[in-house]
Amino acid sequence: MQGFPGSSLQSEDCLYVDVYAPSVPSKDKKGYPVMVWIHGGAYVIGSKNEYSGIIFAQNGVINVIINYRLGILGFMRISDKVPGNYGFLDQQLALKWVKANARAFGGNPSLVTIEGQSAGAASVQLHMTSPQSKGLFHRAVIHSPYTSGYYPVKEDAVVTSTVVSTIMGCDLYDKNCLRSIPAVYIPYVSYMVYSQCMNNSISHYAYDIDKGYQFCGMAPEVLTVAHPQQPYEALLQGRINTVPIIMGHVWNEGLTDSNGAYDLLRTLGPYIYSNDLISLTQVIYQLFLNQIVDHKSYAGNSSAFVQLLSERAQSIYDTYPVAVDEGMSKSYPFGYNGYTKDGPLDANYAYRILYHDKYYYCPSRQVVRRYLERNHKDNAPVYLYRYKQVSYLNKLYYQYGYGSDPVTAVNNDFWSQNLYSSHSDDVNLIFNQSWIYMDDNERALSFQINYALTNFYHTGDPNKGPSQKQQTFPWIKYSHQQDLYTVLIEPHTGYDAGMPCDRVPQCDFWDSTGYTFQGGEERQQG
Repeated sequence: MQGFPGSSLQSEDCLYVDVYAPSVPSKDKKGYPVMVWIHGGAYVIGSKNEYSGIIFAQNGVINVIINYRLGILGFMRISDKVPGNYGFLDQQLALKWVKANARAFGGNPSLVTIEGQSAGAASVQLHMTSPQSKGLFHRAVIHSPYTSGYYPVKEDAVVTSTVVSTIMGCDLYDKNCLRSIPAVYIPYVSYMVYSQCMNNSISHYAYDIDKGYQFCGMAPEVLTVAHPQQPYEALLQGRINTVPIIMGHVWNEGLTDSNGAYDLLRTLGPYIYSNDLISLTQVIYQLFLNQIVDHKSYAGNSSAFVQLLSERAQSIYDTYPVAVDEGMSKSYPFGYNGYTKDGPLDANYAYRILYHDKYYYCPSRQVVRRYLERNHKDNAPVYLYRYKQVSYLNKLYYQYGYGSDPVTAVNNDFWSQNLYSSHSDDVNLIFNQSWIYMDDNERALSFQINYALTNFYHTGDPNKGPSQKQQTFPWIKYSHQQDLYTVLIEPHTGYDAGMPCDRVPQCDFWDSTGYTFQGGEERQQG
């Protein structure tokens, strides 16, 4: 059942690909390069129907946009004989189909790029670490990956499947009962379980944001033939299918993407704002940190940790403080995503910055370094970017959606202070879509992104290829020494060169202590 719950376009008959090809044959006898797009949506929602590959076909690239099974039908484990993982296997089968049939639609089967955003980007990284995907692609473009994410193992998948079965009124092993559930009902159950997990309603994941956020078992299962280990561990160990890589994220992923991860802070937010009790967020934030970091000793007894933070929680709090002190400028430089020297800091702000750094910015930097170590041997370049453009569409959303509702404005407090690009804001520009909602600068940037990607599909270098004459600013090849990002923002601003990492102390902290909240038990050295 593809698409969003309740959509009139939903159907179980969903395993198709859309192929966008140039109208004239390629002058190169080998054919056009092929880009395969994997959509996002937390492995629960989304569809190929949300995208159009016309811009890439116009630029001399064949764009294949795929569907794959989602949620329960894509990943529910019933038994060892019915183990799930079908959504990922769908993706692999689509890549095999492209390799086998590329020439039939004018493509070069030896020049395939896999590209995706959010869960689609996570999927790209899974293919990069899957032995079964080796040789099915030759470039990778990764937009906003949840790089350090934990993927479900068999134990997690069984727990989630049991919860799913209970909601549907069936025993996990009662095939007849499960098959009697109307297909149109299943996407609702998928999203219901995902929401319960995010809300700490499933005890197996309670207070474990690292496990709970990563799709709560309805995602590709690891420690399998397709995925012998957690992908993050494989990435750090250099066990990857080596290809040229573009990888990046938007300016503040945590602005919208963190909303489901800290209900305690969000539900108390409106009360605190309306009663001018900003200082209380320090206590709530400390409570929250200890709750997620030291959940084993928590055991439902708040007195066990309210009075004193655990060492691990204290180290996180020191890195992302709420109370104003001399070290504040090191954590939140003046003007950084809405912070002002005279403005009150609160837990909503601190946690969103923490979330951005921990789940996106810092692990991406760490993993890119490991990519580089492995790729250097094969002369495969790596490019790291940050997308900073604030879209006109976001401005409309704020003006018409948030301006009149103070409670909603509180829950989106960054948008009530400043507008910053956040999770998924770059997709329309990648595909040159929603043209009517772009201003001239966005349209110009959209073309520049398309030109760079077109070059990359051809040559593995965004600066060289058929569109290099139209490309007006260089993409910086990443290196340990320079630690530079290419900044994507409207051309006239002057961001035409690399930007150094501006979160070095925070990223060094996560690199040294590990990217899991759970007491720093899994430590990864940067």
